[in-house]
Parts: sequence; C-alpha cells; structure tokens
Amino acid sequence: MPDFYKRIINARVFGRELPDKLTIEPIGPEWTAFAGSDDRARYVPSDIVPGSVVDYEAQEGSLFPVHLHDRREEGHVLGGPITVRDHKGQALMTLKTGDTFSFEAEEPHEFLFHGPSLLRIRYTPAFEVSPEGLLLWTAFRP
Repeated sequence: MPDFYKRIINARVFGRELPDKLTIEPIGPEWTAFAGSDDRARYVPSDIVPGSVVDYEAQEGSLFPVHLHDRREEGHVLGGPITVRDHKGQALMTLKTGDTFSFEAEEPHEFLFHGPSLLRIRYTPAFEVSPEGLLLWTAFRP
C-alpha cells in the first residue's frame, strides 16, 4: 500500500501521522507467515458470510502486541488457551476452545497465546481484496 494511504489511515486512527506504526499485509487463501513471527494466517473467502474472514494460527508463547483495526473484529477460538489484554497490559478475558470475543472498531487489544492456538476472525465491514489477497491492516499503538 502506498505511504500516502498509510498516512491518511494513521491520521484518522491516531490523530497524527505515524507511518511506521501501520502494517498492511496481503493474506491469501494459503497459510502464510504473518506479522514477522512464526504465526500464520489465511484468508477464508466467502460469498455467504458478510465481512472478511481470517484464520489465525499461533504458537505457544506467541504475543500479538497491542493493535487495533478500523472495523469491528469478532472471533471464535477453535483451539488453545488465550489471554486478551488491553493497551495497558491488563487482562480483559481468558479464552479457551469454543469461546468467542469481539472488539469494536479502534478498540486496542493484544493476544497472548498460552498454547498452540487457532482463531477464526471476522472483520466487518470487509477489507479490500487485491490480486495478492485480502489487505488486512493493523495499526500498532505507540
């Protein structure tokens, strides 16, 4: 994504430009390394479910740091114990297989994975899809 768009999104989310705090990663239907870690993600195309659906697989001890999106995020834990924390590191909830979670747009949160974990996450409204895949953007709080 061009830096121009990153600046616009950061100005909207943070009230100022923070181009180094925003990542935009294309996610295709095949499992792909995500966020520079051993975790993996894949886009689950659907004409039935509104929004964008992503499967996220994390390794034991993995931490997805404090971040937010410009849209609602709802998820279902398909495997693993997970602690969800707020932007100050305070535990909001502990999740296990079968649990669900949701965050409103621009609500900061982080995930700490206590074992091998699998999430199915839906974002509404949908993210843009390019030839490379779903363009999932994540803004990391400074």
